[in-house]
Amino acid sequence: VSTPRMEDVKLQRDRFIQSRKEMITISENKILDHTFFYNNLINWGGTQKTMIYLMRLFNKYNQPSSIYTNSITLDFLKSYKLDDVDIQLLSGISKNIPNGLGSIFLSFFYKIFMFIFKRQHIIIGSFYHAFAQRKNFEKLIDRSRYFSTFLLKPNIIILIFLNYFAKKDYSSKIILNERNDITEQYFKNKFLEKFYVYLLNKKKIKFVTNSINTYKFIKSKNTNCDLIYVYNKIGYVNEKNYDT
Repeated sequence: VSTPRMEDVKLQRDRFIQSRKEMITISENKILDHTFFYNNLINWGGTQKTMIYLMRLFNKYNQPSSIYTNSITLDFLKSYKLDDVDIQLLSGISKNIPNGLGSIFLSFFYKIFMFIFKRQHIIIGSFYHAFAQRKNFEKLIDRSRYFSTFLLKPNIIILIFLNYFAKKDYSSKIILNERNDITEQYFKNKFLEKFYVYLLNKKKIKFVTNSINTYKFIKSKNTNCDLIYVYNKIGYVNEKNYDT
């Protein structure tokens, strides 16, 4: 197809294919103002909209930013016109874990653990990804002024990396963002709740949420994080209803 639009899409596709071959495609010397980490850019929702809005806002003021993700679809790129947004794939996992038989055994034991402890699949999966991507995270955070993650699993992945696999303290750069009410969605699993609170107490990071229930929950636990509540200002908001 020779239309200009499709040529742009093909260039975007080729860039992602190339980034899958290379571990990190951004220049080692390039400094970013802000890096966003999100597991998979497949579905469009409030979180994805927030990240894209922030990136475009930063770029408008000459503060370069980028999104790092495990996977993205071509339909996602086309549907939401993201040609102007710097999105890179976090590839290279196979370079950080054993190859050949070692990789097969690691995958086998991972699946066994996931089956045995299926109620704790978020924690086990997060440990696996934090370990597998540890070198990538080091590069990403080193070259960024701020490093933001969105939603529970990416937040746990980066907390595990920060507390167990990082070679130096990156806590001052880390910002966790939580849009959802995690008390209703996830913390019926009490072990997950206790583990999350435990991670938040190990090193001081920023925790930003627009869920009043999540804010109240984190605040009630007296965690070590710098807790910030941001409400969506749609129409009139009675600020007396909020503990600021």
